[in-house]
Amino acid sequence: MAKKKAAKQANTADAMSAQPCDLARDPISGVMWVHRDQLKPNHYNPNRVAPAEVEGLIISILEDGWTQPIVVRPDYTIVDGFHRYTVSADPRLITRYGGMVPVVMLAVCDVHAMMSTIRHNRMRGTHGVLKMATPSLTRACRKRRSCAACRWRTRK
Repeated sequence: MAKKKAAKQANTADAMSAQPCDLARDPISGVMWVHRDQLKPNHYNPNRVAPAEVEGLIISILEDGWTQPIVVRPDYTIVDGFHRYTVSADPRLITRYGGMVPVVMLAVCDVHAMMSTIRHNRMRGTHGVLKMATPSLTRACRKRRSCAACRWRTRK
């Protein structure tokens, strides 16, 4: 037990003393404004938001502006931010922003995109992870243990 605790403390100390990453390569450094018509909902998002929460999201954007971009893949399929995308069609937001929405690009494989959607959704709304366990995701996970293109890897 003491060995595990010491190893964990050493890993934490190593991480804290490590050099910072190249911030320019982080997706948030590449926020772009695009027209909402370029975006495509994904086919697997199980997240649901109550109507009152949707109106709250509209009010939040009207009062505070866009504080969180929509996460998309290079083909503009939404990974995270479907409800922000949906409310961007509200006439009040169309008037203010002309249909433009902030996005960040995440160049990842299909499996990584689905896993990212699950991770993002766990913090808000209600979600049904089992709905995500579609035959296509299950097949992809069985066939691939990693993806070199996006550095995704299953945990062992």
